[in-house]
Amino acid sequence: VAGAMANILGGGMSSRLWTSIREEMGAAYYVYCNTDELTDTGYLFVHAGVENSQLVAVIRKILDEFKRLKTETVSEEELQKTKDQMIGHLMLGLETSDAVAFFYGMQELLTKTPINPDVVAEKIRKITASDIQAVANEIFQNSKLNLAVIGPLKNETKLKSVLKID
Repeated sequence: VAGAMANILGGGMSSRLWTSIREEMGAAYYVYCNTDELTDTGYLFVHAGVENSQLVAVIRKILDEFKRLKTETVSEEELQKTKDQMIGHLMLGLETSDAVAFFYGMQELLTKTPINPDVVAEKIRKITASDIQAVANEIFQNSKLNLAVIGPLKNETKLKSVLKID
């Protein structure tokens, strides 16, 4: 579910962050969101290439989109588009024999129970808008936010004051 939420936020050129930050604000060279999900933990992250003068506005927009996922239900159209993109990416990613070996090898190594890509696709199809909202409410909390900035930063206090969802 976290992967679907990351896809909605920044999984492509029609994602929420790409559309709002890059297209509407013209404030980022790139922006995307993804997850790193392990067997016992994981995290969701946003990367953006932003000019220093736009940094605070972009952080606010990212946090606004986090809050929006907590308070508004994702539309069926947006959710279906995300599911289709995730399933397509999964299947296209398994076109080479080494990718298939890695797919099954990691499952065998980590869970001892490899599953077929079609089963993974079916799990993706079962994700609901309420699943997305529940995960958003679980992970998008002030106490769980972290920020890393690379570049000249003169006023750390301003960023700390902006870094909150609620």
